[in-house]
Amino acid sequence: MSIYSQELQDFRKSQFKKGLNPSEQREKRRNDATSLRKNRREERLKQSRKDTVNNFETNKLSDINPNDLNSQDPAIVLKCLKQIRKA
Repeated sequence: MSIYSQELQDFRKSQFKKGLNPSEQREKRRNDATSLRKNRREERLKQSRKDTVNNFETNKLSDINPNDLNSQDPAIVLKCLKQIRKA
């Protein structure tokens, strides 16, 4: 191997990934992992809250018969409206 090629090889090795700092890269990976974990947690909480609200609303309003609102009997209409307002 010639001296020129050895010098060239040494120069290339010294310049390889010179712009990357290991501690900065480590910190970036740590921050990325943290943000991914937080985003996943937020998505799970949103989905859980959405499911809870949907189940609550359907359970409360499923007992109400929509035809009762159009009834001629005021007592039935009043009872139905009270159930809706409580829900």
